[in-house]
Amino acid sequence: MDSARVREVFQDISLKGRGGKIWIATIKGLVELDPTKIRVPPQSPQIHIEEVRNGSVSLKSTIMENDIVQIPAGTERVNIRYGGTSLSYGDHLNYTYLLEGIDVDWVAAGNEPVARLTDLRPGTYDFRVRVMNLEDRVEEPK
Repeated sequence: MDSARVREVFQDISLKGRGGKIWIATIKGLVELDPTKIRVPPQSPQIHIEEVRNGSVSLKSTIMENDIVQIPAGTERVNIRYGGTSLSYGDHLNYTYLLEGIDVDWVAAGNEPVARLTDLRPGTYDFRVRVMNLEDRVEEPK
């Protein structure tokens, strides 16, 4: 059966009723669907680090998980720009970050996707970022 014939045969299998409910005819009978009661579980925001900067100079962009970024001696400021991608939450994401070896606890960054680090001493540090979604659940990168 070609697609034009399928559309012709099955075009009247649903009906929108009063109050917005949709009725669908199936082989086993009618199905009632209330669009106001459909809940799609939100996907966890995906977090990624976009760039590490020394003031106005980019030290590394397009950062992959477990990448190492070497910061030159004498650097006074390091900005780590990160982001969360979520179709479910849009721009309503709140971030916290932790620079292991420096921070004792997670630093609340609100909805600003950048960590501004100063006075770093020579050493090796692990940077971690996580996002809090609208239901106040912490989502960490996998």
